[in-house]
Amino acid sequence: MNNKQIIIICFVLVFVSLIVINEKAVESSNETSQNVHFEKIEINGDDGVNLQRFDSITKYDIVTVDPVAFMKDADSGKITIQLSGKEYKLELEPGILMNEGSKPEIYIYNGNVVGYSKSKARFTASEAGVIGWVDFGGILNIKYIIEQAGEIRRNGEKMEVDVVYRNVDVDSSGTPPSSDDQVYD
Repeated sequence: MNNKQIIIICFVLVFVSLIVINEKAVESSNETSQNVHFEKIEINGDDGVNLQRFDSITKYDIVTVDPVAFMKDADSGKITIQLSGKEYKLELEPGILMNEGSKPEIYIYNGNVVGYSKSKARFTASEAGVIGWVDFGGILNIKYIIEQAGEIRRNGEKMEVDVVYRNVDVDSSGTPPSSDDQVYD
């Protein structure tokens, strides 16, 4: 082998090692955290359901959100959230107040996923709810979208619920999501 081939092989090995180390670091850091922001729920026949239809989304979770806890942790700059059964640590800039004096006050949070250099995250939050997305960028090409799904009535109590899905779980042959369901950078 000549020097050029050796250098290329070393570069590939270093690159693969970095990806494996990065994934293991994210997994191990996620094992110890607790999620208090998004709670997956199951819809059953006893629930009074008023939800959007998700014909074009092949896999999704219905979740409840604690927007006050989310904003408190997001304002600290570090937050751990659970999306589709996996936990991710995010670094977010403190909320930017969008409509001071109005009710509800709306805040915008921007940031990234710890351990994913090309990732981006953006959330819009108020005391009424949280919507947003987490984009892992790079070779993963995975984006989680969190949006309002509607409401259910459980044990006589009305609950606002959101839907969490990945961009790769949208079937382009089905009914496309409405224009406000699309998330753009």
